[in-house]
Amino acid sequence: MFAVLDKLIFGIGLILATQIPQLVDQYDQFLSGFYQATKEQVDAFTANATRHDYADLNSMIADLSHNENPVVRDDAEQKRAAVIELRDLEKGRDVFKTGNIFKKLAYMLNPTRYRFLQHTVEGFSWGYRCRLMVLSRDLWADSF
Repeated sequence: MFAVLDKLIFGIGLILATQIPQLVDQYDQFLSGFYQATKEQVDAFTANATRHDYADLNSMIADLSHNENPVVRDDAEQKRAAVIELRDLEKGRDVFKTGNIFKKLAYMLNPTRYRFLQHTVEGFSWGYRCRLMVLSRDLWADSF
């Protein structure tokens, strides 16, 4: 029994050791694309603020937040959320540029970023096609 369990643990560990770096790389690609899209959006907000003679984007957001129209106030909150998200994405890019695999995994597994991991996993394809039944059958056959 221990021989089977030992092989099963080794097999799962081997699969994870080969797949996690690929998942991290795919997450990095997703993060980079999302960062670029968010940055372009915030840059457009900043250009709009400049075009309408605001000192900066935060001044425009503050002004829009006090508008009587609820749609304009909601738009201001969406702009504020995009700016905050851009800051978080910049931190993430730094982690993925300079951090080791454990720091990258810690960033990925943060519950506040679950949606990013979920999108990445949905598009992730295993580098090595494995069927659990075939693997378990082979492990079971080798133990006797």
